[in-house]
Amino acid sequence: MRRLHALRRNWQPNATIMALRLLAIAATHSRLGYAFFIGERLVDWRISDRAAKSAAKAAAWARSVIADLRPDVVVTETPAETKRKGEKTKAMIDAVAAVAADAPILDVSVPRAQGYENKYQEADAIANVYPELRPWVPKPRQFFENEPRSIVIFEAMTLAFSILRIRPKVSRRRWDKQSPSVPCRSV
Repeated sequence: MRRLHALRRNWQPNATIMALRLLAIAATHSRLGYAFFIGERLVDWRISDRAAKSAAKAAAWARSVIADLRPDVVVTETPAETKRKGEKTKAMIDAVAAVAADAPILDVSVPRAQGYENKYQEADAIANVYPELRPWVPKPRQFFENEPRSIVIFEAMTLAFSILRIRPKVSRRRWDKQSPSVPCRSV
């Protein structure tokens, strides 16, 4: 009996059996992107410009990605709660969510929570957790520049984090020009 109790105490679930296959899909005005996780391990991420031409192309792209990756869960943004997305982007999100709802998988729509001052700080914090994404962290843009292409990957990561319960911490050194002991002005 003692041996059985010791085995129970040291027992750990097999990670390959218990790992959740999660696909998070995000949309911006001119591109779609996804982040694919097995458990908490980031396995794949992609961006598509062609899929963002229309809602029909977004749906076809989502169908293809779901068929290739075979996720257990697909996470999309709740279109009704998006504040700064246009009608075209909301239509793409709806099309992707409809494809996920028709597939034999769990479809989850979550509001995109932004816990940082801007998307660039958020991307930097995510790259601290997943260093393989560091080359894709965009530099902050000027007001006259287009949004960086890679930002959609970090939006997808944020959607995945709402399910995986990962909370990245921002590295203040990169963003603050003053020393950490001096409070920064908000602009």
